[in-house]
Amino acid sequence: MNVRRGTWAAALPSKCVTEVLARDRKCPECRHYFMSSNPSDFVVNYPLLRMARSLAATGLGFHADISINTSNPASVPQPNAGDCPAHGSRMFFRCMRCSVWVCRDCVVVDHPVPPRGLCRILAISDALEEMKKSHKVLVNAKVKACQKAKESLENKVSDLQAAQNQQRDTANRLRSLLVEVNANLKDLKSKKMEILKKISEIDSMVEAARHTGESVEQAATIDDYTAAIEDTNASLASLEKHVAEDTQEIPALLSMPVLSSQTLVGLLDAGTSIFATTEKEGQPRWARVTRQDDRLHLHALRDGLPGAGCFTLPVSGCLGLVSMCVLLV
Repeated sequence: MNVRRGTWAAALPSKCVTEVLARDRKCPECRHYFMSSNPSDFVVNYPLLRMARSLAATGLGFHADISINTSNPASVPQPNAGDCPAHGSRMFFRCMRCSVWVCRDCVVVDHPVPPRGLCRILAISDALEEMKKSHKVLVNAKVKACQKAKESLENKVSDLQAAQNQQRDTANRLRSLLVEVNANLKDLKSKKMEILKKISEIDSMVEAARHTGESVEQAATIDDYTAAIEDTNASLASLEKHVAEDTQEIPALLSMPVLSSQTLVGLLDAGTSIFATTEKEGQPRWARVTRQDDRLHLHALRDGLPGAGCFTLPVSGCLGLVSMCVLLV
């Protein structure tokens, strides 16, 4: 059935126009008198016809998921996102595919749902609920990633603590080498405190992210939700930036201090056995470090671990002294 309009700006279905012409030729809305007696003389209101057909084809006007409860509009005000800048109507829906608030005219003209289009339309309450859930998933994922980074840093703290203890044992054995060993201890302690500081900063930022996430969940209005989202996005951006900066700084903090060749010579002269250790395919290997002809010699690697009570250091610590090391097979 076509929707027709006349010069008086009213629009009626063709069947209604026929009935009015047969009765008194007066518009039931504005009481304008129809001069023509033939319904075909009235032009078709194509925009309104297209909207009506679209609504009929999609069932949007009666769809339970996006319908507005009008049983008692005065006592139960419907949430809305303000007036549509394009059509002037209240925006009671959100297009989840395009991430914009929309009115009924937007849905029919610009955001058609399947099979006419690809948009997915939800009422504001449903859209907010879905957006909150999605945001919660995002926050949880970011928090888990930060927790994983924190656990990795905590493991590195243990490694640094073990190296610190090793250096402390060396200082207790050889007081004459205490100056250099104490310098190494200070370096390790400073690195450990720096990592602990970073862990504390991550904890604070994670807590802030959780707090802003709770603010999103507790948002009661569009303005509250928008403000909470802005705070959360800022918090997450700051957290990601901080973790990225830490990732760049961590390698320098994890570099272990290396004893000088003079210190190694002093240990050997004091009768301490020195072994360089490494791993290959998960298996420990070691090589003895000796002093011959006033030079340090690194012997061939062997499987297993050296005996207890020996002084050990990573192979990389010896290779750093390559100018005074000779590899013996």
